[in-house]
Amino acid sequence: MTDNALTLIPTPDRIAANLESVAQLIDEGGEKNFKLAKRMLGNAAANVRLLFELQTDPETGEFRLQNYGQAWMLADLLQNGKMVPSSYNTPEQVVIGLMKATELGVSPITGLANIMIVNNRPSVWGDLAQALVERSGQVAKQSKEEIGDKPAPGLELSEWPDSYGWRVSTWRKGQDEPYVGEFTVRDARRANLWKKANTPWVPYPNRMLFNRARAFSLRDGFADCLLGMGIVEEQADFQTVPIDLQAHGDSASALPAPDAEPVTEITPPKPEVTELREYPAEEHRPTREIFDEEREKAGIAEDDPNPKLV
Repeated sequence: MTDNALTLIPTPDRIAANLESVAQLIDEGGEKNFKLAKRMLGNAAANVRLLFELQTDPETGEFRLQNYGQAWMLADLLQNGKMVPSSYNTPEQVVIGLMKATELGVSPITGLANIMIVNNRPSVWGDLAQALVERSGQVAKQSKEEIGDKPAPGLELSEWPDSYGWRVSTWRKGQDEPYVGEFTVRDARRANLWKKANTPWVPYPNRMLFNRARAFSLRDGFADCLLGMGIVEEQADFQTVPIDLQAHGDSASALPAPDAEPVTEITPPKPEVTELREYPAEEHRPTREIFDEEREKAGIAEDDPNPKLV
């Protein structure tokens, strides 16, 4: 047995293999084996410590998570330092955010700052989505333009024209047609977003119109770069309505009113009952008797080897 294995990059499997080798050396006995086992145990302890230490990228200096244990350690560190964004309510959500950042190829701190838990799903802010798409090298060109009747400066939100909005067109390399996203004041009003209290739609309506248009363009054309994730500016406007299947009494009134009158009772159609036919007794005769009768009518001899009845 050599010490070469001790110099390899530590992984849980390699550490486990080394510990199994230590156990084997102890079972075999002998002073030489005990000395080697002692050295391997010390090396395994160092590797375990290294396994859970936060690593940095040698080129960029950014933290890089190497395993699940490191994600938990960093999550605990950030929570104790009160450096976790407010959308992360539990340590488990922080770990999920860190793992999603690793999947996207961004550093843990940058990932948490730009990944938000919306409706229990991790979503990316629009600026990170734009960065991920541009980093992919698949963007050939992108254009941004205001559309419709532009509102005058200082105009009340209630008076903004429905036609005003933004159009974002993004061309993907190798494709002739762009992915176009549009969002107008009319769309915002239809979605009950316009002048929505306690949201960015009131202080920053123009920016929110642009963010929505850009989100449509990026998600439609570059879902692979975003790993299918939603974009915060869009997902945050969706509201989930919890439905209690056991609701009764006053709790049922909390459910949203349907657009049409519900069907309260479904009456299945009555099955058609087919009247059973009663055959007269003379119709129930032995097959041989019926055959002989038909043979006589056809004038076929009884000893005919191949009778053919029509």
